[in-house]
Amino acid sequence: MVCAMSHSNCAGKFSLRFPRGWGVALVVFAAIPGMALGSPEAAERFSGEAQQAFEGGDYAKAAQLLTKAIAEDETDPELYANRGSCYDLLGKTDDALRDFDLSWTKAIVKKHDPKDKSLAGIAFNRGAALAHARRLKEAVADLTKALEIDPEFPEVRLDLGWILATASDASLRDPAKALAFLKEEAAENGGGSARLADSLAAAEAANGHFDEAVKQENAALELATTAQRRSYLQRRERYLHKKAYIDESGPALP
Repeated sequence: MVCAMSHSNCAGKFSLRFPRGWGVALVVFAAIPGMALGSPEAAERFSGEAQQAFEGGDYAKAAQLLTKAIAEDETDPELYANRGSCYDLLGKTDDALRDFDLSWTKAIVKKHDPKDKSLAGIAFNRGAALAHARRLKEAVADLTKALEIDPEFPEVRLDLGWILATASDASLRDPAKALAFLKEEAAENGGGSARLADSLAAAEAANGHFDEAVKQENAALELATTAQRRSYLQRRERYLHKKAYIDESGPALP
């Protein structure tokens, strides 16, 4: 089982990231020879049904189906990771973190390497769940861990850059590092996304570069969905008045 519930090109599978329509964290785990399982075929079937439920917006049903899949194959790290992401979307942060921790432990058992690059996806998703719950210090720690495991992992710098530029806790803000992360993300993974342009605008403003912030926010607006435009316009108005943006409410990732 490979892909996660998100806008992935993988057909009929899960990957490890779905909130906010973000990029997908691909993780592949091999079975342990000789490990006793229930029915891997049944687990696969339940996982496929769970993906359909997720794509229909029924995250609670998806989580229930993944629980059935886990009952058939309790060794598969991805089942726990995907259920954790369902719990994250349902606002059940403690349940999500428990599943990400189980996924991490089982992945190490399968990979025999606590630094295997496939673990970056689990740390990435765990960091996202913590950020959604506004546990930002912990989120930064997990996102940093993902980056240390796999320096080329997509979108980790994007999330870190946003938090370090906009965190309501001044002790977490690091505008220079935020801007560096976001410029690296743009250079390595392309700059054609509204969220990246919006994050770059916030980081430029945090560094006092308000003209560049307005320029980046205008670029974000050109790419924005209808749902994104209101918040982008509000942020651009702040930058026009030489004010940085501080994210003080709601999930701590855009």
